[in-house]
Amino acid sequence: MKQSDLYDREYTKLNHTYNEIFSFYEQLQECCDRDSNIVDGLELILRVFNPVLDEIKSKMTVKTRYIEPAKDSGGKKDGKGGNILYGDFSNS
Repeated sequence: MKQSDLYDREYTKLNHTYNEIFSFYEQLQECCDRDSNIVDGLELILRVFNPVLDEIKSKMTVKTRYIEPAKDSGGKKDGKGGNILYGDFSNS
């Protein structure tokens, strides 16, 4: 297995882990009796983890960065690369 294959396969899990740690860190910040050692430790993990995730993402293959092609909006092309959308946008 190549390094890029492993990055492609595991990045989503690592990113989810980062988000979970960050969510816990934010909630802990709001506690009146928070343990500063734990808060500081989580902050350190997040500060190190964030650039590591960016580095991993930069080395992933393009194929895995874009899971599925953009879906057609159902509108009509305007000839300039945009879509003209039609529909009822009223609140009634």
